[in-house]
Amino acid sequence: MAEPPATVTLTIDGRAVTVARGTTVWHAAQQAGIDIPIFCYLDRMPPLGACRQCFVRVEKMPRLQTSCTLVAEEGMVVSASTPDVRAAQERNLEFLLINHPLDCPICDKGGECPLQDQTFAYGPGRSATSPSRSRWDRCWCWTASAAFSAGAACGSARSSPAMMR
Repeated sequence: MAEPPATVTLTIDGRAVTVARGTTVWHAAQQAGIDIPIFCYLDRMPPLGACRQCFVRVEKMPRLQTSCTLVAEEGMVVSASTPDVRAAQERNLEFLLINHPLDCPICDKGGECPLQDQTFAYGPGRSATSPSRSRWDRCWCWTASAAFSAGAACGSARSSPAMMR
């Protein structure tokens, strides 16, 4: 019985890439110098695909695929920069940013934040939400039997029994 070859060749954005069998599409793209954004990847953990930033279009597959979880196969044709892929990445970034705090100028990670870097590189450049964002003008403390507002402790003098329900 013949042993399968140790490498596979796939095409990413028109470039032929040869990688070791078992390599993910994201790693293959990185080896070829093709940039595919990713947010949830950690070297020490198995691929997760939760951030959905590493979407790619693969021929003969009906939907976008996460490249960090997709194993490269022989003859696979991958597109990492089509308009639908870029639109999906923009939508995902928008989703991540919707309730993200607006304190980037004073954040300890300012300038070193992966979310900020990806927003500048792959974001839509405009917001789909209105300028008024979710505001939390009171802190909520949860105990085993009740929830109560600690508004005064957070700088808010208002209290509302209706918010307790």
